[in-house]
Amino acid sequence: MKWPKWKILVKNEVLEQTGSDKNPHLEVAIEYGKTVLNTEHGNFSFGNLHTVFDEAFKKIEIENRQINNCLLLGLGGGSVLDLLINKFQIQCPFSVVEHDAKVVELARKYFGLDNYKDIEINITDAFEYVKSCNKKFDLIIIDLYDDLNVPEQAHTKEFVIDIKNILETKGLAMFNKVVIHKIEKQQYNNLLNNFLEFCNCKTIQVLGMNNILVAEKI
Repeated sequence: MKWPKWKILVKNEVLEQTGSDKNPHLEVAIEYGKTVLNTEHGNFSFGNLHTVFDEAFKKIEIENRQINNCLLLGLGGGSVLDLLINKFQIQCPFSVVEHDAKVVELARKYFGLDNYKDIEINITDAFEYVKSCNKKFDLIIIDLYDDLNVPEQAHTKEFVIDIKNILETKGLAMFNKVVIHKIEKQQYNNLLNNFLEFCNCKTIQVLGMNNILVAEKI
């Protein structure tokens, strides 16, 4: 089968390759006309990840919810910020936690992070942040990845309880998890069971492998 001519003519361009002790391979590239942030094996922002959260936000009609503040665990290039602020018109203070200063640097350089207003950037460990946080949020987005893997600590009951403690009643927590292999299915099921102890939950599946757990605190 031949690809259409326009597919052949599209040329991807690497703008920068770099890395850090937390993310050894980071790449900013133009893919099919769009600037994206990738790790060695996956997309961090504005590629498939953008599609995943776009579909999830549409399905829960995020624009119709009352959101007074939002916590984002995991920044990437700021794809989720772009969707919430520019597409779904969520106007509220945002607290962003990203453990890799290099990722924040790239988000500022290539993805206009500094153009957003009312954004607090915390370069720190997400698990320590939620444990010590004394604020509550109407929306918590959990998008914690080391390349293709979610840290094991993110699946624990202790972490889920920490999320519970900073989530407002009727607030939403949304957890992005790629589910392909048996171990990932088990991790997701354990995570779901932990959230079900204090939330109404549903799963939104996008692109056949991304499960977005949507948990509303009772």
